[in-house]
This record gives sequence, structure tokens and C-alpha cells, in this order.
Amino acid sequence: MRKNAKYVFSTVLALFLSVTTVSCSKDETKRKELGEEQIKENFSNEVTNLSLSKDSVNEAIQSVVTSSKEVDVNSMLDSIHISNAKASITKTIGEKESSYDAYTWQKEDKIYFGSEIEEKSTVYLLDLGTIKETISNAGSVELPDVGENTIDYVDLILSSLDVNIDLDQYLSKIKFSLNDFEFDYKNKTFTFTKEKLVEKVSEVLGITDATTKTMISTYLGEFSFQIGYDGYNFNEYKLVLKPNLPVGSFNPSSSSSLSIEADLKLTHNLSDEVTSSSLTLDVNSFSSSSFSYGGYNYSNETTSTLSFKLESTIDKVNMSIDSLNEIKKETPSYDYELDIYNQMTSEESSKVNMTVAQDNSKKTLKVNGNIEQSYSSKVGEKTEEYNDKVVLALDASENSIDLSIKNNDKEVVSLKANKKDEALSAEFTYSSYGEDESLNEVTKVVITNDNVTIPSSLIDQEISAIDVTQEIIDSLGNIEIDL
Repeated sequence: MRKNAKYVFSTVLALFLSVTTVSCSKDETKRKELGEEQIKENFSNEVTNLSLSKDSVNEAIQSVVTSSKEVDVNSMLDSIHISNAKASITKTIGEKESSYDAYTWQKEDKIYFGSEIEEKSTVYLLDLGTIKETISNAGSVELPDVGENTIDYVDLILSSLDVNIDLDQYLSKIKFSLNDFEFDYKNKTFTFTKEKLVEKVSEVLGITDATTKTMISTYLGEFSFQIGYDGYNFNEYKLVLKPNLPVGSFNPSSSSSLSIEADLKLTHNLSDEVTSSSLTLDVNSFSSSSFSYGGYNYSNETTSTLSFKLESTIDKVNMSIDSLNEIKKETPSYDYELDIYNQMTSEESSKVNMTVAQDNSKKTLKVNGNIEQSYSSKVGEKTEEYNDKVVLALDASENSIDLSIKNNDKEVVSLKANKKDEALSAEFTYSSYGEDESLNEVTKVVITNDNVTIPSSLIDQEISAIDVTQEIIDSLGNIEIDL
């Protein structure tokens, strides 16, 4: 059954991809409401003319990717101009404090980095001219053109599912007609039911006996795929999937469940362009198992929930993520000191909540997130508990950044930066906390490029600066990128 389930799932995936790659009609210029028969006729034309292959699915995925053009790295390097900047670094451990200043400046193609620590100065050099010469000798840098089927997305998906099949053999058998969908004129929706899915899967896999069809239907559990179509555009895709997951027959006390609900909505203008979209995804899973052995109880219960929502318009993007994972266990624990077993109960949970808001018109980005973890266990009379909470807050605009990361109400990372005209000021703080205050460490970096004068002690060392250019070029040359 597990082997058959793998191929059934692959076929379901192919059917799902095939319906979602239907193109939008672009012949209409007016948006009058169409009658029932006209909508059904237009929908029928769309689905019956659908021709599927692995290449067509890859092309549909790649259509959203813009082909890369040749990158003129020399022009990018020529555009680099660094004004004099100063960073004051202060490190505090308990009551002990140390500090030093670091500078960066540029003269023609040479960028210098210098620091003064305890009256000892050191200067490093990055030569952009050497980098440009190296690139010129190596030839132009060109990124792969993803529009030429250089990436097989379908194979990547199948490989991740551990499935090895000739997908084209199956896709060529997938044909749709209007009769495969239930039409609701009031809501302008076409629904692909579980019964039709079982029928299509059986056709593609060549299954004829009723017993196997019943087994597939039982495995699929609850399924429906609803398509919103007004005769002009496909404007909604809604999937409900709640399969009956196989449970080990050796343990009748085991159970598991999975529920997936996804809803993608699109809004089009008169030119059939998508002007806004929203996606909601809800995933819930549960598994449990229990048995007794040697007078001790064994049990494991896991509950996971995920709620994802994304809303997008030309100007704004809003996203939210909520997830919760809880694990409850009961197992024996051996006490080496007393040479006995004790019953141990434990509970773990991890909770994530995050919101992202991007406003393109105002050029702002806001991120707020909470990550909570907790653990508790009881062995005999001993109880252990652990709680951890991380809070992230980011507020960024074209001219400012305000970032804060807290762990258990203590700020770990803080960044505040502002830009006015060409003047930049920033303050970065990183803190780590020990068991007592004497072990606390705080590193603060204050950066500015406003009227910075480079000390003469550093300027005098330009001629003897440590050149790190070749070292950086060599390190970049060792980077391997798999495409």
C-alpha cells in the first residue's frame, strides 16, 4: 500500500499542477457578466485544449522567472564610492571596558580600512583596480538563463518525494472535459470532486478493479479542488485535502491525521493582469502511539498546526505566520545512582508568530515576530522546566532602520540607523548575559560618515598597507554554486 500510495500521490500532484497551469483568456475587453452556458463553454474550451507534459509544467514554473542578463561587474565596481567613515567600538565585560576606533576611506580605486588599538595602528587595502583587471582577464560574468529549461523543477519535486517515474507517460493520459467538474453558477465555481479524482487516477494508472479503487478512495479521505472562473479569468483555487494516513497494524493504539486547506484568490483588471492576490494555508496534523512493556507505559503524542496568510497588491504585501508544535511523551527513565527505573513524563512546545508588512509606495518594511519554546519533565519527584522566548521587531524605511531582538525580555541585538542626505549614523549593540552581571558582555559599535577626518597616523601607512585583495579574490574563486 505504501508503494502504491507513492504513485497515487504523484498522480494527484500531476493532476493538481495540470489544472493550475490553465491560461487566462485575453480576448474580452468588457467585463459584463456572462450567462451560465457561456461560462461553461469558455471553461470547456480552456480545459479540453489543455496539453500536458513535463516540459509544459517546467515552462509554467519558469514563466514567473525573469531571464538574467549579462552582469557588468566593472561598471558596478566603478560606481563604488565610499566616503570617510568612522566606527567606534566599545566592549564591556562586567565592569571592565575597552574601546578603539576603526576607519574606512577611499582614494581612486583603493579602499582602506584602518584601526587604532592601544596606540598601535593597522591599515588594510582593497584594490578595486586589481579586481577589475582579474575580471577582465577571466572574461565577462554571465548568469545562467533560466528561460532555457536549465532547471528541471519537476524532477526536483519528484526527487524530494522519493519518486522515480516517467511523468510524461502519465501526463499524456490526463485529459479533462466539462463533465469532470461540478458547476455552481451562483458562485462561478467549478469543483473537481474526490470521485472524479479517483476516476482520473485509475485511468492514468490503468486500474480497473473496484477493490483497488475503493482503497484509493479510502486513502484520499476528504478531497475537493474548487476553481473560481467567471468566463474571463481564473480567480480562485481552493484545495481541501484530509487523507486517511496509514497506521502501523502492529500497534492498534496508534493514530494519525492530516488536514490541508489552501485558498488562492486573484483579482484582475480589464487587461487581465493580476492586480492583487491572497493566499491562505492551514495545515493541521496529529499523531499518537502508546503501549505498555515491562510494567511501564510508553506514549508519544504530537500536535502541529500552521496558519499562513499572504495578501499582495501592487503597492503592499502583508504576510502572517502562526505555528504551534506540541509533543507529549511518557517513557521510563533509568536512574544510574539508584539503579532503578522511574516513569518520566515530558512536554515540549514551540510556537512561532510572525507578521511582515511591506509598503512599496512608502518604501517601508515592518517585521514583528515571536518564537517561544518550553520544556517540562517529571521523573519521580524531580521536576525540570525550561522556557525561552525570542522577540523580533524591525521597522525599516528608505532612510532609517530600527531593529531589536530580545531573548526572555533582555535585548540581545539592537540596531538604529538613520540617513539624512549623504550623512549616515548608526548604532549597533550586541549583548550576551552570564549567570551573574559580572559575566555580561556588551559590544557597541557607533558608525558615522559625517565630517570624518582620517587620523594622520593611518594616512601615513597607506603605502605599507596590508593588501587583502588577492586573498578575497582567491576566497571568491573557491565558492561553488550548484545550479
